[in-house]
Amino acid sequence: MKRHTFILAAVLLWSTPVTVYADSHLSAIQGKDSVFTDIGSTYWAYNEIDRIRTLGIFQGYADGTFRPSNSITRIQTIVTAVRLLGLEEEANAKEFSTPG
Repeated sequence: MKRHTFILAAVLLWSTPVTVYADSHLSAIQGKDSVFTDIGSTYWAYNEIDRIRTLGIFQGYADGTFRPSNSITRIQTIVTAVRLLGLEEEANAKEFSTPG
């Protein structure tokens, strides 16, 4: 578990100063077979976006859009790292609280 925590922390620290453009809310759309309505097959990153959608890394907005020009937030970076590392079950099993 310490190794997973270290990897997650390293990913977060590495990605924090970088502006990444991608999905904004990571909310589920109609399913993994859906295609984002705002990304056409001629879009320069269409294949890559479709691949990460198919893998469930980014899921897009509820209206079926991807909005590639939106910046990704820190929490979305964390969710992405958790999904990439395959730690969704462990993340969902933990109960977290914030100070304050």
